[in-house]
Amino acid sequence: MKINKKIQLGKRGIDLIQTMVDDNDCFFHEIKQENGVGIDAIIELSNKGVLTGVNVAVQIKTGDSYIDYLNKKCTIPIGKHKNYWKNHALPVYGLACVLKNNCFYYVDIKNYIIVHEKEIDNGDIKSIQFNIALHNTITSKNFADLFAKHFFGMVPLLPFEKARQFVDSDFLVDICLGLDVLWVHHYEIEEAWNIFIETFRNNTQLKCWHKIVVFISDGTHNPDHWRSGKGYESRSKFASAIIQNFGKEDIIKLLSAVDEYESFQRGSFGESVDFAIREIPNKITHLVDIIEDDGIKERVRDNALFLFTCYDEKIFLDVSTKYNLPSRDMLQKQVKQYGIIYPYA
Repeated sequence: MKINKKIQLGKRGIDLIQTMVDDNDCFFHEIKQENGVGIDAIIELSNKGVLTGVNVAVQIKTGDSYIDYLNKKCTIPIGKHKNYWKNHALPVYGLACVLKNNCFYYVDIKNYIIVHEKEIDNGDIKSIQFNIALHNTITSKNFADLFAKHFFGMVPLLPFEKARQFVDSDFLVDICLGLDVLWVHHYEIEEAWNIFIETFRNNTQLKCWHKIVVFISDGTHNPDHWRSGKGYESRSKFASAIIQNFGKEDIIKLLSAVDEYESFQRGSFGESVDFAIREIPNKITHLVDIIEDDGIKERVRDNALFLFTCYDEKIFLDVSTKYNLPSRDMLQKQVKQYGIIYPYA
């Protein structure tokens, strides 16, 4: 009888995953391949040896045919498994194994199906394709931090330099995870805060900006942002120092990140932006410069006008007639009627 090398390779991949799972005090429940259901195993995750009740269904693929090393991408064929994966009671993840490196790369199959279901159904997408990044490159050594904690909703404990590598990645998921690691585990290191401000100023991703604004909120006097406990004093000190060094361009970025529908209301991201700007030296001068700069997007200028009104209603009434922006008339009416604009009452 001739040996089926494909089946043999698949078994080696399953063995690799089982070894990694065992090494990390978790449980591996194999589903025999001949059943062909699209799930090769159930992984039962533990937290430092304590069972959590968190289980993950996995489809395991092994071999170079599933990995494009040049473009750093992996591929997992969908076949007839789409509906089974989509409707499975457990999270369903695809694992692409690299035997020579003793590692695997993972993808959230259910999420991929949700995002691309239309293209899958009409035949435009026949395989799940995903990037090889830092966050989804799993070895036995980082299995507990990068794989298991992903399902626990916990921030992995990575060394400072490793977190910096994540922030320097080309992939948004890596960057956000690196920022979270620095915020949770390395907040006492001044260089971490330098990375935050550098990311805020140089990264174009709104999600990154949002994270940084949440981080620096510890340096504001927002009554709705209350935090205490371990690390608060260090975070507050560093956050306040960052805000004190903000200028016009930083305010433009802050105002650009405010959702036009959510805007400034209690509990919104806009509220965090507002209270950060309140702490910036010469904020009124910067806001007026932004309002009068026709080269800036109208929505940003209008946000600046709103905050300008909140900060100094009297000056606003004196000068607002020359600012032809969407919210001007409404703000004038509100100030004349109530004498104040405070959106968080």
